[in-house]
Parts: sequence; structure tokens; C-alpha cells
Amino acid sequence: MYRRLAFVLSCLLLCAPAACSGRDSAGQRSQSPAPTATSSASSPAGTSAPSATPTPTPTPTSRQSRQTEAPEEFGFDDVAQFDDGMSIEIAFTLVDKAKPTDKGTEATNGQIVVVVVQLNNQTKDSYDPSDSRITCSYGADGTPARVVVDKTGELQTGFHRPIKAGEQATAQLGFAIPAADAGHIMVDVDLNDAVHDPVRFTGEAQQSTG
Repeated sequence: MYRRLAFVLSCLLLCAPAACSGRDSAGQRSQSPAPTATSSASSPAGTSAPSATPTPTPTPTSRQSRQTEAPEEFGFDDVAQFDDGMSIEIAFTLVDKAKPTDKGTEATNGQIVVVVVQLNNQTKDSYDPSDSRITCSYGADGTPARVVVDKTGELQTGFHRPIKAGEQATAQLGFAIPAADAGHIMVDVDLNDAVHDPVRFTGEAQQSTG
């Protein structure tokens, strides 16, 4: 039931005036904007962990070199804001149980965490996030969490549609994480382009109340 609420929330965001829709071409930018943290006061994502002030990156770096660097860190209540107007945030998290159609949860006995990632495109150009990567880990040792494959499409694997300038999109993913370890999870979002640095959100997933 709770995943359905998360899914409805995701759909409402997609159907809002600022929802994602098609575009003609991807925007090209020559500068490498560094993300800065801003607070998201109304974020329902859960209890945030202390986040460090990111260090600006004044010059562009190659995609290969940036993949080996530690991502900028934020809390679940933060918004990772880039200088060009792009921003990323965690819109929702929830400890949930897998459905019969979900695959990849055998190791956690069907226990999962649902994560909704929101991408806000306030740049001057359309943006295609299809190459972006969203991964998750948990616990003190950073155990990688397996992404849940949902044949119904209720849970996705990332962003798959272009976003027009001034609009936003959400991706609702499920990760196989034991409920006992949901108090410390890390969500890595890498737009996987030559412009935006990877970011990491750390915090506690919301527990189901029912």
C-alpha cells in the first residue's frame, strides 16, 4: 500500500505543470557547474545525515576521471544545486516489501527500500538524462544494494525521457535492502555527462507506519 502512495506521489509530480515531457535535442554546456547544497524544508524523504559543503570544481573534467572521484555528499533534506540550474533531490524514501512481480530481492527476503529521485531542469536547454545512473548502498561498510526489477513498471531503473527546460522528472526505484539496515543508506546519482559531477545523498529511509 505504501509503495502505491509513493507511486502516486511520483505520478502527480510527472503530471504536474512542471512534469517531464519530450524535447527536440539535448542541451550543450561548456562549463562544469559544481553542486551546492540547499535545504528542502518540505522534503518527506526521511531523516537527513550531516552533509559536507561541496568543493567547487572550476574547470571541466573528463567523464572517466570524475567517475573515480568521491561524489559530493548531501543529506536527504538537501537539494544538490548546480550552477547551470540543474538540481537533484531525494523526493521520497520508504521501507517496503517486494511484490510477487518484483525480482532481485531473494537475498533480503523481499525487504526493499523505495527511493524517488527528482531531477529539476531549470537550465535554458532541454536535457536528456537517459544515460544517468542511480545506485544505492547501505550500512557502515557501504554494501551495494541490488536494484529491484519490476515487470509492471511501477519501479523503474532510472530516467528514460528527456526533460524540457523549466520542467522536472522523477524516477522511482526499488533497492533490495534489509529493513534493519535502512537507517543508513546512500543514494548515488551520476548524470553521466561531461558537465555535472556525481552526487551522493545519505540518510535514513522512512519506516512504514502500517
